[in-house]
Amino acid sequence: MCNPEFEDGVRDKVRKLIVHTGELRLKFSDIEEGHREGNLDREGLGELNQVVHLLEKDAAEFERLLELS
Repeated sequence: MCNPEFEDGVRDKVRKLIVHTGELRLKFSDIEEGHREGNLDREGLGELNQVVHLLEKDAAEFERLLELS
């Protein structure tokens, strides 16, 4: 059977996952460049940690949605 709440939830989470994955790639590239230049700092690692946290939240939301199905 069709579950509109589940389908809408999955669509929303996939959109967020795509955005957060893009953010992670950009942050990683910035931090990698800083590392090459010898400028690996705490702030950059903190930003990378925040984006990883967003991806972890996305994964938890997928788990929640799967419980609804």
